[in-house]
Amino acid sequence: MRKEPLRVGFLGASAVARKAWLAIHRAGHCVTYIGCRDDAKGRELAARLQKEIDEEDSTRVEGAGAGTPQRFVAPSVGSYMDVVRAGNVDVVYISLPTAKRPAWVRVCAEYGKHVVSEKPAAGSAAELVECLEHLAANRLLFMDGTALSHSQRLQDVRRAVSQLGGPLHINAHMSFAASPTFMSSDIRLQPLLEPHGALGDLGWYCIRWILHLVDFALPTGVTGRVTECDALEVEKPGPAAITGFDGDMEFTIPAASSGSGTATTVTASFQCSFHECHDQTVEVFCRDGVVTVHGAINPTAEDRPRFTTRRCTTAAVPLTATRKESDAANAAEVHQVYGHVEDEACDVVYSTAPAETDGAHQMEQLWRDVGDSVMRLGKGEPLIADADRAKKWSTFAYVTQVVMDRALEAAGQHATATATP
Repeated sequence: MRKEPLRVGFLGASAVARKAWLAIHRAGHCVTYIGCRDDAKGRELAARLQKEIDEEDSTRVEGAGAGTPQRFVAPSVGSYMDVVRAGNVDVVYISLPTAKRPAWVRVCAEYGKHVVSEKPAAGSAAELVECLEHLAANRLLFMDGTALSHSQRLQDVRRAVSQLGGPLHINAHMSFAASPTFMSSDIRLQPLLEPHGALGDLGWYCIRWILHLVDFALPTGVTGRVTECDALEVEKPGPAAITGFDGDMEFTIPAASSGSGTATTVTASFQCSFHECHDQTVEVFCRDGVVTVHGAINPTAEDRPRFTTRRCTTAAVPLTATRKESDAANAAEVHQVYGHVEDEACDVVYSTAPAETDGAHQMEQLWRDVGDSVMRLGKGEPLIADADRAKKWSTFAYVTQVVMDRALEAAGQHATATATP
């Protein structure tokens, strides 16, 4: 099995492409082609990234123990189809609007390209299944761009939750106070391109965190409610964008997975909004304590990569410490209602160094995982997906999409039909 640096082509030169490019470079891969509607925009992105990468590599070389950085090579710039057809592209990174992604995923499958797609993965689960089938038939990888799924912190949080007896209730809250510029121009306010609005953005992260904590079990019940809607231009008719959404889920965890010897019911709730304070918090209430994740989407200098645990233990106390009369007729009978509760708190902070908080660190690990998920069986053989890893990443995307679909349906909403490429 041969491992090698990957050659990545971009469909789209959006703001998120910059973060992805830095992560790809740090992971040891190379952007070889940019596809966009405006060649000048593609060249501008390449020039900007060359400057940033050269500066970063110079700093890395000067640092103690730094290795030789990969040399920046200016990519070609062309159309979307140029990228998909290119012989020097192994993986296509798709940051196009959600309504346009599935059609291009199918084109990538036709031309033998692996796919990393921004989230949400598709307009609906049915649409995503069609894409996954096309890719799987050609032994190609699909991975959505949910960077938090690739962090060491996620694994540590899962371990902490298990040590506290497993989840009983999970609450995820993701929000920010959108600026007037955001509300007047951001693509997430255009339902024909991004039909899920805040649910497909912040809500997707909420759902993904919850699913990681229940090992991607499908919920037995889902409810949803649109709490806020906004129209990008009030004077123009058309659907309003979802800018706030609340949802609830219930899971039945089998005895073999729960560790308790019996099936366990886990409940979860999430709230997401473009009109609330800045917050990225996940709280996990367990049998023996609570785990709280701060900066849960993408840690930055303001949201340090950290989580806290609080273990609650009940110590025995004298029976007279807490008394309760069972009834008026038998005042002598007493019961201990509460014991003495002891808290043991722990705050796990990973790093506050710039390299850990610049927004690209989790995505760097995502691209390392892309490299670990594809292989050549021999010299001259095609680059194919590792079957087990491809199944893992596609399952993550599919289950998240299913839950989001069910929440939308429960709220009486339906995604807009897919646009053509």
